[in-house]
Amino acid sequence: MQQDHVDAAAGWDGENPVYEMTPPAGGHHLSAWQTCTGSVYPAPIVDGNAVHSMEHGAVWLTYDPELVDQAQIDALGLLIQGRDYSLMSPYPGQGVAVSLQSWGNRYQTDDPADATIEAYLDAYVLNERFNPEAMATCSGGVSTTVDDLQG
Repeated sequence: MQQDHVDAAAGWDGENPVYEMTPPAGGHHLSAWQTCTGSVYPAPIVDGNAVHSMEHGAVWLTYDPELVDQAQIDALGLLIQGRDYSLMSPYPGQGVAVSLQSWGNRYQTDDPADATIEAYLDAYVLNERFNPEAMATCSGGVSTTVDDLQG
């Protein structure tokens, strides 16, 4: 899987990389990673930053706010908070209630209480078999959301 920092390339047009699947589970990305220290974001984040976090060994849990209620969001957040190398954000229109992405891997479910969610986190957070830069830092990245960027 390709893993270039697109914003470091000559002629970069300032755009986020385009991914074959959404949410993405790897590929070209931005040079800044999204802080992934058990971070729960209240708004969507930039795909290119999240992909960089996955390269470091993080699992990105996304949910469709049209398919998941607040109590379910809170319960999912408890799985992420305090778990280094993980992050969570809404992903409107993803077409499934919950999606978990790690570098080159994905699990999707329409059941926010699916026990496989926690099992996926346990199996793929910092899994050196799949992550090209496992153990690279997850702190000190960007913590902005798409809403922050749109001002």
